[in-house]
Order: sequence, then C-alpha cells, then structure tokens
Amino acid sequence: GESVGGALRRLQPLLESLLAAKLLRLTSNQASSCLAVRVALRAQMGMEGRPETIALHCTERLLQKLPDAFKNVLSSPAPINNKSLAIGDRLSCVIENLMDIPLYVIIFSFDARGRMLVPSFVSSPYASDAIALPNETLVIPQPKTPFNWSVSAPQGLVSVQVVVSRQPLPKTAAALAQSLQQAPNSTGMIAVNNPLQIVQALLADLHQQDMGNDNWMLDVNDWATLDFAYRVA
Repeated sequence: GESVGGALRRLQPLLESLLAAKLLRLTSNQASSCLAVRVALRAQMGMEGRPETIALHCTERLLQKLPDAFKNVLSSPAPINNKSLAIGDRLSCVIENLMDIPLYVIIFSFDARGRMLVPSFVSSPYASDAIALPNETLVIPQPKTPFNWSVSAPQGLVSVQVVVSRQPLPKTAAALAQSLQQAPNSTGMIAVNNPLQIVQALLADLHQQDMGNDNWMLDVNDWATLDFAYRVA
C-alpha cells in the first residue's frame, strides 16, 4: 500500500549511504599507494582485557622498505581480520607514518545498518581529521582523550576505512563540520546524516582537479585507503 514516492523517500537515505560506502571502497589502494604507512586496528575486549591487534595492513611501498624477514609476515593475510567483538569493547587505530612528511588521517565506519559513523572526540586530537607526523606513530583516540571509541549495536559486520593523505582535506573537513552538530555519545562515534556528500567532498580533496561532480582522477602518490572489518556479536 506504499506509494512509489513514499518508498523512494524512505529508501533514499539508505541508498545514498550504500553508494557512499561503494565509492569509498573504490579508493582502496593498499597495493598501489606510494605512501609508506602501516595501520593497525586494535581492540580491548572487556574491562580487564589487554588491547590486541585484530587487523594489520600496510602499503606495498612500506613493504619495500622492510627487510625480507618482515615482508612475509606483513604481506600475509591477517587470520584475525573480521574478528567478532562484543558491544562495549574499546577500539583504537594506530597509524605508523614511515614518510618524511606529515600525513593527514581521516576515519570512516559503516555499521551493519549501512550508517556512516566517524570517531569524533571533543579533546585534541580531533580524531576524524588528525595528523601523523613524519616517522612517528599516531594513536586515535589518544590515551588521554576522555572519550572511548567503543563497539556499538547493531549486531553484524562493520567496515572501517582509514584514509591517509599527503595534503589536508579541507572540503571533507568543512562537510563534516556541517554534518557533525551533535556531541559524541558514549561510544565516541557520531552518525553522519549526509554520507554521500562527505565522500564526494573527500574525492574532490584527493583529486584536486575540476572534472565535474562524478569524475575524479586520483594520484597514488597522494593517498592511501586501507580497509578493515569486524563483526559485532
């Protein structure tokens, strides 16, 4: 009994979120990126648990810099990727910058409902647009940040994309600033109400050329997108 117009209005937010997730996944370039970075997704399971790495990815350029003894370990598939986590487990992202330049980091997450979420903490660093200094390691969120990044409902598969760029991402930051009007909740995450516009702004930042709204030319020298996933049990 639902009208076509009503169905389209109801489905539009979900369809735009799915398209945003698809476009973001298309930027994944672990094998082709010319940035030397290593990113780990860590989880503290339970109140007394010790943080452990649940997934670790690094770019091919970083592998070229490492001795052969490390290459086989880091290039092999991580058997613990897509690990099941419980609601309330705490997450963190560790970004190692092996470059001689600062790198700009932004994190996106899509939950089992297809909603885009970003970690955004009220104290420094602003976790959704942080800077990894040359030859240093950045942890998001930093240990002194009063908000946690916690696993939240619903149950199902959650994807996480970590985007690292040589250049600042001003259009993305501006689009997020307009979207993120609410304060972070107890999970440290904020739902983004315009995911497609956010991803389009990110693509515009990465290609930095005016080729129209639906055309982008990206340079693998300029960015890396690494994909992670975990399951909420």
